[in-house]
Amino acid sequence: MKIETGETGILCEQYCLVGDIGGTNTTIALVGRKDARFHIVVKCIFETQQISDFMLPFRQAVARISELNQYKIPESCCICAAGPIEGNVCSRLTNARWGIDGNKIAAETGIKTRIINDFTALSFGISVLDTENEKEIVKMKNADGSFPTPQGSVRAVIGAGTGLGVGFTTETGGKTIAFPSEGGHFDFPAFDDETDALTAFARKRLGAHPDLECFVSGTGLSHIFDFLYETGNYEKTALHREIAALPPQKRPALIARNAAADGLCAAAHRLFRRIYGKAAGNIAAVLLPKGGLYIAGGVISKDLDLFLSDTVFLDAFSVNYKSNISALLKTIPVYIVRNYSTSLIGAANAALNYEK
Repeated sequence: MKIETGETGILCEQYCLVGDIGGTNTTIALVGRKDARFHIVVKCIFETQQISDFMLPFRQAVARISELNQYKIPESCCICAAGPIEGNVCSRLTNARWGIDGNKIAAETGIKTRIINDFTALSFGISVLDTENEKEIVKMKNADGSFPTPQGSVRAVIGAGTGLGVGFTTETGGKTIAFPSEGGHFDFPAFDDETDALTAFARKRLGAHPDLECFVSGTGLSHIFDFLYETGNYEKTALHREIAALPPQKRPALIARNAAADGLCAAAHRLFRRIYGKAAGNIAAVLLPKGGLYIAGGVISKDLDLFLSDTVFLDAFSVNYKSNISALLKTIPVYIVRNYSTSLIGAANAALNYEK
């Protein structure tokens, strides 16, 4: 268990015990709210793949949080998980072999507990981020340097990490409403000759048509590398063979690290950014999130410099054969989420909103 303390010396009005359960990390934290702002007090981090029963690390984290914060009693508990939720239970995570039962947690702790999808939490989280705080948000400006003015309360979030998640929110009567989605599993829509060839390559491998997540995720970057490695006119180097020999989850970091100097890595990441931008533009065309489209997830936070080094992402985001639709997409603000605790904050915000 790794422990990280957050903001100290802040006496909050309410406290919530929260969790963010992903394919890589399982984090349990205490979050406080004061003056409509959320503050991470302390968080305990575990490796998801080393867990076989969620209740074991949960008990360890609660005991440690209680020792460190004796007088900060959580009023509610909200755990977000990467997986389908039914009856307050995530019976099995998408990327692990165990699940989470909110009713069991409530019975053991005496605290009302809600289990929600990870992108439902992210959707609640983006609604309380400060878009003017560069530690939390990076604004993606149009080619002319302008940035669209946010309008209305509809916001959407798309995030590539271990997988691909999509969610959106709106507000009514001072209450945030978040809508779950499995938008990451839309069938992948090829949009030019290169992505036609990529789709055919993936279909042959999978025996089925690929979805968005097949290419817009950490594993997706690995699939794109394989496509170019096997079909492109690139001289195979020791670096390429090293990447090809790695398991898919280990490749993205090495590809990104060499994207500035190696032609194949550069091409793979550039195609990845184009596909990611096009996917985000498609989500924006469906939802018209004039309040902002937020790009979250581990991939963009780790490769931020590459996304900001050119206009590949935004060019793909707004391209459309109808000029009026292209112009419409350019009016949607696009934000990159830098605050890696957004899911934890969102889980706390969800707990409070569900109680209203």
